[in-house]
Amino acid sequence: MHEGEISNDDYLPFFASKITGDVLLNAAKDNPDIDFLVLCGHTHSSSYYKPLDNLTVKAGSAEYGKPIVQEVIEL
Repeated sequence: MHEGEISNDDYLPFFASKITGDVLLNAAKDNPDIDFLVLCGHTHSSSYYKPLDNLTVKAGSAEYGKPIVQEVIEL
């Protein structure tokens, strides 16, 4: 995501991996009783993507020189 929008075709290949996405989707489909949480970083816009009931992808936002805690995850 960039400024609230999905990156355009010129930049998306530098921020996403189709192969990794396919692996994650297949793993989640093959293991419906497991909840998969994928945490991504190094992005300037936060995003939340839930392609399957048991697969959630979160990317935190950041500004140069201003690191922040995005959320606390309790196990």
